[in-house]
Amino acid sequence: MHNKKKRSIFFSIFSALHLARIMGEAGHKVIVADADPTFGLNMTRFSKYVHSFHLLNNTKTYVEDLIAVFKAEKVDGFIPVSHIQHSINDSYACKGMKLSAIKPFGTLAIPDPNLVEELDNKFQFMAKCQRLGLSVPDFKHCSNNLENDLRQFHAEKLFENGAKSYFLKPLELQRTERMDFTRVPGDKNKFEEYVENKLRYKDQSIPYILSEFIEGQEYAANILCHQGKLLMCQVSQYFLLIYYSS
Repeated sequence: MHNKKKRSIFFSIFSALHLARIMGEAGHKVIVADADPTFGLNMTRFSKYVHSFHLLNNTKTYVEDLIAVFKAEKVDGFIPVSHIQHSINDSYACKGMKLSAIKPFGTLAIPDPNLVEELDNKFQFMAKCQRLGLSVPDFKHCSNNLENDLRQFHAEKLFENGAKSYFLKPLELQRTERMDFTRVPGDKNKFEEYVENKLRYKDQSIPYILSEFIEGQEYAANILCHQGKLLMCQVSQYFLLIYYSS
């Protein structure tokens, strides 16, 4: 890698410190941009391998601001490693970068926002997996009236199936209740207690699904694919914390 042409590499960051080190050590110019709620007080910004840092403090113009940095820094490649909540906008930004590029431009982003939206939406993603014949936990779509949905499922005796149990899963990330796997009971009295005591804590402004509970250890996986080839697979226990020093 040290013998190859040096390039300007642009990261939209959430956890880009290690990648910035790799690219910087190889002699590449590292540019980073972040929509960081801490106003840029993150480790990557202060790494000696980062040539320039851009704080994107307006989420409404995130896409346009990324494209503006791309143009100003005359970037050769874009690697999005921002938080997953920005994945769709990163895809739109990548599409805009390709349209405005004045020289060959490389990226690891998916330049099809519609595909990213389908992958980002948990309900659509699991439905697509089912259509492809992949094994996924059973799931039910929920509206913004969780109590009505649960009562309908209870009337259909969904929770009395001894082979399967279900819990409510929020589709928005970084919510503490994502670790709440309390199963919806089938017994009528216990069901009423669940509705009374659990639903009051649910933020029904965000989407939920009713998911089958699968017994076992939970893992998180990061996969890197390019042109149909698997390049990298990293698997760790869920919520494993890794600290880097800059």
